[in-house]
Amino acid sequence: MTTAPSFIDLGASPAVVRALSTLGITAPFPIQTFVVPDAIAGRDVLAKSQTGSGKTLAFAIPLVERVDPAGPTPSALVLTPTRELAAQVAEDFSGIAAAKGVRVAVAYGGISIREQGRGVGRAHILIARPWTGPLDTSRRPTRTIPGGTRSSPRAKPSRRSTTGSSLSRPMARSRRSSNCSSETETSRSSSSEPSEGPTASCRS
Repeated sequence: MTTAPSFIDLGASPAVVRALSTLGITAPFPIQTFVVPDAIAGRDVLAKSQTGSGKTLAFAIPLVERVDPAGPTPSALVLTPTRELAAQVAEDFSGIAAAKGVRVAVAYGGISIREQGRGVGRAHILIARPWTGPLDTSRRPTRTIPGGTRSSPRAKPSRRSTTGSSLSRPMARSRRSSNCSSETETSRSSSSEPSEGPTASCRS
């Protein structure tokens, strides 16, 4: 009769096994039996299982075992589709990560960036929910420059020299239309020869 494998048989370290035992987990679930050995060995794994079947620990155990506490931070990234799931995954990780000296942090919207930044910078494993909404660029002024348009936190009118003269004056802004992007301004030098150049973009 074949006995079920233990976490030690799957490749988990004694420290992680003790942490799992403290959480009341003494034997691996089927999904963990299939995934953990290959993941600890560094092989690519794609697995599917029902809710509550132990999927989180199936990838948490290998990550905790493979991450070096003395290595760079972060060393591993876990992405989740919701903030709630990110918090849940981080909680599942923390129980076994501490046993190996590995730090875990979460990053998602709705919380102060400064507050999250302190934990993210020190974490070996980062649990994150990527932003999927529209980007608000309405408050970012822009200006037209030769070769394209770029964002500028403080757009200032540039100054240019008049052709053939040492005099300079601020670049004029177009007020002809509220939806134009750029136009050519002609300036005349002391020799009355035209010189063309791009002006700042105009906005409504």
